[in-house]
Amino acid sequence: MHSVLLLFTLLTSVFGRNYKAAVVEYSPNVGALGHTVTRDQALELMRSNLVQYQSFVESAKSQQVDIIVFPEYGLNGPNFNQWKDVYPYLEQLPEVGTNPCDTWVCRILLLVNGKEFYVSYHLLQ
Repeated sequence: MHSVLLLFTLLTSVFGRNYKAAVVEYSPNVGALGHTVTRDQALELMRSNLVQYQSFVESAKSQQVDIIVFPEYGLNGPNFNQWKDVYPYLEQLPEVGTNPCDTWVCRILLLVNGKEFYVSYHLLQ
């Protein structure tokens, strides 16, 4: 698996401040193209990709970035020929006022806990 972490600095912002951003491009672990996976298999693939996210977050922290941007299909990969292939990866977002810690939203929030930067990521929902 080939992983690359690209860094760049945005020179202007609406607040007149410079921001340092990390943009992640990498090859996520994915299921076989055209092969539907079970929910358990999908969760295992996403867990393995979350481990990759952790290494990117640590690298971004050490380089003092303000925001890290993950790719659109970074957790689940883009291997979907039919809608039925997407279903095992879908995440239901919690209702307002409930505990989100049984979701991928919480898992990603825990990755950046105390890191003092923003995270942009994509979940299928």
